[in-house]
Amino acid sequence: MKAAFVFAVVIVCLTGVKGTDVPAGEVCEYEGQTYPEGEFWLNPCSSCLCRGGEVNCALVDCFYTPCVDWVHDPEQCCPVCPNGNNCRAPDNSTVAEGETVELATGETCTCDPYQGGYGPVPLTVCITYV
Repeated sequence: MKAAFVFAVVIVCLTGVKGTDVPAGEVCEYEGQTYPEGEFWLNPCSSCLCRGGEVNCALVDCFYTPCVDWVHDPEQCCPVCPNGNNCRAPDNSTVAEGETVELATGETCTCDPYQGGYGPVPLTVCITYV
């Protein structure tokens, strides 16, 4: 079973305001690279700032992935949905966002990955008519 990941990306922005107490020409070393004072850069999973000779980084927070068939792209921090947003129906089938299906049980299920329930995977909202 795949672990639940998150989709929306939150980046804490750090401002590069140079203080008067920072010596001119101050640099930072990070992952084999040298950055000048005040330099701001992005990595796939963090945003960083060189300030006072120290690197300050904020991590990207991926808190929900709106699909059941997500994949991890090594070029990105958060999982991606290669087939678009989708949900898992009670019969274990995959339903595309906005699609309504009728199951063999007579249930009618609609996929809204943001309303069907948050858990390891988005679930469909199903109604049984009697």
